[in-house]
Amino acid sequence: MSEILIEGDGKFPMDVRVPIVATRFGMGGAHIIASQGTYRGRSVGVEMTVRSQMKPGFVGDEFDKTAVYKGGVVIRGMGDGARHLADVFSEAYLTAATDTEPLDQLDLTSIALGGNPMLIEKEHVNFKVFHDDEDKLGLYFEMFLHVDVASGYVRFDEKDEEYRENIVKAFAALPTQSSRR
Repeated sequence: MSEILIEGDGKFPMDVRVPIVATRFGMGGAHIIASQGTYRGRSVGVEMTVRSQMKPGFVGDEFDKTAVYKGGVVIRGMGDGARHLADVFSEAYLTAATDTEPLDQLDLTSIALGGNPMLIEKEHVNFKVFHDDEDKLGLYFEMFLHVDVASGYVRFDEKDEEYRENIVKAFAALPTQSSRR
C-alpha cells in the first residue's frame, strides 16, 4: 500500500495526499472513490461519494449559483482508517484530536472551482467543500478537495488555519471498526 503524504512547510497551508485504490459507479451514477494508504505503519483511508451530474462552478469567469450542491461529496470511514486520517490531520496541523459526538458520514456542500465533475475519471477536479454549513454540530469547516483519478490521488488542502480543530474533530467522529460492533 502506498504512503500518505503530508505536503507543506510545517506552517500554513498543510495538505494531505491519499492514494486512490479503487473507483466505481454507485446508484444514480454517483462516483465512489476509495482512498487509502499507510502512515507510520497504520492504514489510513476514507471512501467518498461524488454526486452525479454536478456542474462546474464557473462558466468562463462567471460563478454559477446553481452549481453549489448540498451533499455533493460524502465522506465515510473505511474501518479504522478515518480515525487514523484524523491523526494524520492532527499531526500536520499540530492540533490535538479530541472527542466529539459520532457521525455516520461527512456531508459536504461542494462547488467545483476547477475541472468538470462530470468528467471526474479523466479530469483533475478541485472542489471547495463545506461541512456543517449551519454550524449545528459546532464542526463547521471549509477546505479544498482535489480529486485526480487519472493520477491516482485525493488531496485534502487546508483553506484556513481557523478550521484545523474542526477538521480533526469531524474526521475523528467517523465510525471505526470497533465502534460498529
